Amino acid sequence: METMYYLFNGLNFDVKLLVDQYNLVVDFDFFKEDDFYEIQIYSSIESDNEFYIAIGTQDGKNKLLLQDESEIIADQYTSDEIIGMFIDQIKEYHSKVD
Repeated sequence: METMYYLFNGLNFDVKLLVDQYNLVVDFDFFKEDDFYEIQIYSSIESDNEFYIAIGTQDGKNKLLLQDESEIIADQYTSDEIIGMFIDQIKEYHSKVD
């Protein structure tokens, strides 16, 4: 999924700025035998915040896990729409804790 590539490699300028601003971590997790791949954005260990969002692929389905712990099937969204959701989630969460 191209969204995972953009997020992991810092290719979206707006996400990159927010990751730097809020000291977030972008990480990649996978279990090849389970066909599970996931990009996570979360608060660093030095932070008191508990921010976490992810996009992943498992069992042939692309899923978003949002900060409110809701899960969305991402197949019907474009990469730009998914990245927009990530940006909104980061801004919304940090506007409440700052």
